[in-house]
Amino acid sequence: MDLILRRLSSHADRILFASVCRQWHHTAVHYTHHTLPPPLPWLLQLGGGICPQLRSLPDGEFHCFVCLKDHTHSCLGSSGSWLLLKGPEIWPLIKNPLTGAAMQLLNFRSTTFNARKVIVCSPELIAAAVMYNSHRDLVVSYRPGMSPSWSIGLCHNFYNWYQDMAFYEGRIYAVATSGDLFVHEVAEDTNHTVEPRVSWLEKVIQGKNTLDGQPILGHIYLVISCTGKLLMVQRRISTEHNHGLDSGKIFRVFEADFEKSQWLEVESLGDQVLFVSPSCSRAIRASDHGSYLQGSTIYFLHDDAPAGDRFFEPINPPACGVYDMCSKTICPISLGQKHVSGVLKAAWFFP
Repeated sequence: MDLILRRLSSHADRILFASVCRQWHHTAVHYTHHTLPPPLPWLLQLGGGICPQLRSLPDGEFHCFVCLKDHTHSCLGSSGSWLLLKGPEIWPLIKNPLTGAAMQLLNFRSTTFNARKVIVCSPELIAAAVMYNSHRDLVVSYRPGMSPSWSIGLCHNFYNWYQDMAFYEGRIYAVATSGDLFVHEVAEDTNHTVEPRVSWLEKVIQGKNTLDGQPILGHIYLVISCTGKLLMVQRRISTEHNHGLDSGKIFRVFEADFEKSQWLEVESLGDQVLFVSPSCSRAIRASDHGSYLQGSTIYFLHDDAPAGDRFFEPINPPACGVYDMCSKTICPISLGQKHVSGVLKAAWFFP
């Protein structure tokens, strides 16, 4: 029974396993979410209607939740197992559809304050990367149920937008379009009686995001590897202005070397598979999921135009797919009998 349970890659299949009989339920309850290999993510399709559309890998099954069927909230993105929802009221909402837990957020959208990404660091801390006054990015923090407003941190400069951010080893890291990596320290008291503050900002790594001295257009993602390393994934988009871009370098992966303050390029991910999207990214071991996953691959989704790519038209960029770092090729994402490729506004959801 143990072996069967560990080989179930789908979160939904694990729930069904426990409902078969008492013996199987007894086996399932003796495992915790952390002792089993992480289940495969679900594909969260955005912009397809009010109710979020969730499809599991590898079978492509649709999943609906009662807590999301009020038909008043639209889904803007994800953070792990949380969904960012926006309804007719002013305040946005973070909700976990698996548990029903919800956290009300302070309004983060105005003419001067527009959120680009939201991270649930813990139930006591939420962070967001926001565009301020349309020309600079800030990292802000908030404690649900306590903070009267977002705590605003410092910005690095006026013209270098943040592409992604990650909560790593107790700090918030943000990567700019140049590939520069910044760390934001969040000051908290141990009793959680004072609202968190983004206390200081430091550039820890100089970026690598140029081709013949010109910035590369595309997306940059931050991912924490299965071995606890901070990775930067660059997805480069060919345009009429850089059509000479090497087709074998559509994706490049770098590991942060904090001792030498530099990015080290990674040629192979080994047993790891990276699931990346502007909303949420994560690494999973291929060997935990049988033959469905292949190591050293990147499952990528698109959910918005990249910062810095507003003025050039991409030349047929694949919006989603699976990139093989060994063969330097892209194939569609397999969802049971269906294969997903082309234009798709979506994000990864991790149950």
